[in-house]
Amino acid sequence: APTGAFPEQLVRIPGRTECVLAADLGRGRLYVFRRRGGDFELSGDLYIVSGREGAGKTREGDERTPIGVYSIVGHIPEKRLPEFYGAGALTLDYPNEWDQRRGRTGSGIWIHGTPRETLVRPPRSSRGCLALANEDFLWLAKQVRPGKTVVLIDRALSWNRSEQWQRSRDRLLEAVGRTRPRPETAGLEVVLYPDENGLAMVRGGGRHNGRRRVEFWWLQDGRWSPEAAGRIASRNAPGGSGGVAAMAGAQPVADQTRRQVGVLMRSREDSGVPPNR
Repeated sequence: APTGAFPEQLVRIPGRTECVLAADLGRGRLYVFRRRGGDFELSGDLYIVSGREGAGKTREGDERTPIGVYSIVGHIPEKRLPEFYGAGALTLDYPNEWDQRRGRTGSGIWIHGTPRETLVRPPRSSRGCLALANEDFLWLAKQVRPGKTVVLIDRALSWNRSEQWQRSRDRLLEAVGRTRPRPETAGLEVVLYPDENGLAMVRGGGRHNGRRRVEFWWLQDGRWSPEAAGRIASRNAPGGSGGVAAMAGAQPVADQTRRQVGVLMRSREDSGVPPNR
């Protein structure tokens, strides 16, 4: 990452976020940013392994790494996992709200270590997860906390915050700000969604029925406008072409993780791959 740079996809990160992980799959790097005062500073640059079939996960079993913006929702220690995962795993909330809308399937996308006898894995050799050397994973696990970490995964990160980018960002933040009280805007996460042209995802600003509020904004003719503003996206509802899906009684991500770990610990397969990846 260039000195002093921050990924341009991340327009606004709320104050509750302590750490940002930015994965550049093309370069095989994971950049770790820690909050220092009001800004984020680069504190780590790690080698990562990604999906053997490339980037852009769309369905269960395609062995691709998803492109998008996620949160760390849990930490599974080494003792609760098969040896395949090395020093442990950090679980992500794939599929997120946009994935569900696009009908993307699968689960069990984690950031994890490597088998103890393995020193270095080829750049594209996972089944969709991001894998690190065990020493790097142990360091990373000390930097992050579930619910306090944003994870950006893209084919190639963009660092050039040009004047055109700044104008578009300012228009987006102004448009979003007009739709809610000023105190609410400080708690919003605003992201130019990777791999999608002219799409922004706005998360936060309250909850409804236990789910966080999510909005999608589109850039058309130089203006940002909301789509399905105020509607609620369930993290685990099946998506579709009809709009943001919501399903009563959908299984929380944390429950999925516990179920996957239970199956892993009972499995005799050498690969130790979590179900439904």
